[in-house]
Amino acid sequence: MQVLVKNPYAIALPAKNVLASFWSDDCLYMDQAFSMTSLMELTDPLGLSPFLVVDARVAFTLYLLKKGRALYTRNAGALGALCGHIISGSAITHNEDPKKFDLYAKEYLPHAVEVPREPYDQIICFNSKTVDPVLWKKLEVGGFYILATTEGSLTVSPTGKFEAFGKIWPKGMPTEFGWKFTEENLGLAGLEIAKIKKLS
Repeated sequence: MQVLVKNPYAIALPAKNVLASFWSDDCLYMDQAFSMTSLMELTDPLGLSPFLVVDARVAFTLYLLKKGRALYTRNAGALGALCGHIISGSAITHNEDPKKFDLYAKEYLPHAVEVPREPYDQIICFNSKTVDPVLWKKLEVGGFYILATTEGSLTVSPTGKFEAFGKIWPKGMPTEFGWKFTEENLGLAGLEIAKIKKLS
């Protein structure tokens, strides 16, 4: 299931037949009466696109980001990586196709995207069940590492000290270090996430 993420750099459009997600008013579910054509008709062809269309699981996980300085994303997709930049305001590096990312950046941003220097203050990895030790070393002390998977369970055991940052959500259930969703109708079924802070 896909959701609309508002682009703060574009002219705000009054989208119809949408409903705010439970995690952000800037992330919208499309109901059965929603028409993508209606958005296209309102959009200025010379302006920036007003919404990013992103997988609900990717969008939810990206909204765990905070405003930051240097972000690394893995397996978010080119549009998901760009969405991470928009949400966090961070300089970003990623493992996506650079040509696709640059095309999306031209469609959604009025500025060039900066590439950060290491260490990162945030790392987000999709389809990952464990903390990558190489990436963990590139995360600064005090930085956040976010894991997300839809297949199986997470194993959170990085080297050094860390602290889990959990939150109680209105759907799903807690896990040892994070949260897992089971509801099919939200597009989040099977998503397990964990956000940890590097302490040493």
